[in-house]
Amino acid sequence: MNDHCPFLSSLFQNLENEKITYCVLKNFEKLPEELPRDVDLWIEKYEIKRFFRILLQVAELQGWELLTCALRMKHYKMGEYYFIQRDQSKSLCVIDVSSFLHRRGISYLDEKYLSQKLFRHEKGFYVPPSGIVAATLIFRGALMGKIKEEQKPDIIAHLKNDQETFLKALERPFGNKTAHTILDMVKAEKWEEYQKDIHILHRALFRRAITHRPFFQLKQWIIYYSGRLKTYLFPSHGLFAVFIGPDGSGKTTTAKALLESDFINKLFRRKEYFYRRFYVSWLKRMAYLIKRENLIQLDARIDKDEKIIPLNALKATIYVLYLGLEFFLGHYTIRKEKANAAIVIFDRYYYDYLLFEDFVKCPRWVLFFIAKVIPRPDAIIYLKNTPEVIHSRKQEKSIEEIRRQSEICEEIVRRLPNTFIIDTSLSPEGVEEKIQKIIIDNLKERKARKKLIEMINKWALSERE
Repeated sequence: MNDHCPFLSSLFQNLENEKITYCVLKNFEKLPEELPRDVDLWIEKYEIKRFFRILLQVAELQGWELLTCALRMKHYKMGEYYFIQRDQSKSLCVIDVSSFLHRRGISYLDEKYLSQKLFRHEKGFYVPPSGIVAATLIFRGALMGKIKEEQKPDIIAHLKNDQETFLKALERPFGNKTAHTILDMVKAEKWEEYQKDIHILHRALFRRAITHRPFFQLKQWIIYYSGRLKTYLFPSHGLFAVFIGPDGSGKTTTAKALLESDFINKLFRRKEYFYRRFYVSWLKRMAYLIKRENLIQLDARIDKDEKIIPLNALKATIYVLYLGLEFFLGHYTIRKEKANAAIVIFDRYYYDYLLFEDFVKCPRWVLFFIAKVIPRPDAIIYLKNTPEVIHSRKQEKSIEEIRRQSEICEEIVRRLPNTFIIDTSLSPEGVEEKIQKIIIDNLKERKARKKLIEMINKWALSERE
């Protein structure tokens, strides 16, 4: 039994005491002793307020707090809720809350039938029958992308136990004929054929929704797409972090180690890694058309080890303006990734161009003006050490050049917000722990988190009254 067990066991017990209709949708075989990446809970939508009130109360009593949430559908408060222990052990418990099982606003499973078929597992929480578990695994995989290989044996095993419930759960959203077609393909393990014909299932789901419940479906689409727009405009969870420092300060090593850590893998749905540039495709084509390939190949010039002759003021400014446009267009990429609850790590960012000798003749006000209009990181992490130590790690640059770059990094820290200094004389584990703390503190300060907690507290107060 690990330290997650008391939290989840207490939550399940309180939900049962309060007669909340809920179930653990999948991957519940080893709960609560062992956790999957997240605990998938389905909650009856009319009881969602009571559920969240109980969730926060149990977390408080068990020594956990809500760190952040990655919402998928704001109207129903659907999404992943990340809880962290207050003892700073970095233990995470991720609870994925659903009250509407859908693809782009269209239900793929009869939830009324689901609520009638729930039963109490021997370990004290409610689960759906095997047929509905199989349906959930299939459609959360195939309709959203692709069924994972490791899930296929589980789907077959659940389906063999309970074909009747599988068909009943799919009859309302798909119709009897399509439900049987799905059953036959899955029983025969025709995974490639199933994936190939997934667009046919999408159309069947769409037709059934608009012919049988047109007004209800219109309402669901409005809720879904307005929620997606809000998530894109005001992402609640993703993080954008960049590393700066002189050559040899350990930016690449630190960035890659962070992305491979268990903490990051559990805290974010996706990970995106960039090295110095966004490389906007149409902007690259434009540079080639005007025969300015050197704008694209700038990094190759910078990364050469031989003596660099600084560009004159005009050329340096043109380079910087091109880079500024490329990074400005990166607003779309960063916002999209954060809306999908991703962590975006830049191993070197635009700020690195402030360090290079190539651009010393470019007016500083131009460099720092562009720094203010490009996507602003949630955290700018300066990996700091003495020039002598950095030179001992990577000797391509002189100690004087490393010292010059370090002074510019200090200037960046003074002039830009959201900057943090980490002394890399610490062990790699110590550096990673400090970065994790920066991430945790950033997520705790999010307005979306504070508004959510405030809203749940209001719900609790209204119920007591």
